[in-house]
Amino acid sequence: MLKYHDTWKMKHPTALDFLNIMEQESGMILDWYYEYFVQTTKTIDYGIESVVGD
Repeated sequence: MLKYHDTWKMKHPTALDFLNIMEQESGMILDWYYEYFVQTTKTIDYGIESVVGD
């Protein structure tokens, strides 16, 4: 986040600018994140599959 701030402060970055910095700093490919969470209105649907009690 620091690199993103330092690179883009007082400028007009896009969502892709953010994604590019995050990919550079993490070493991960995050295109799936952009496609799923930025380009759609989809949300994460968390659910509990089972509960095991003691």
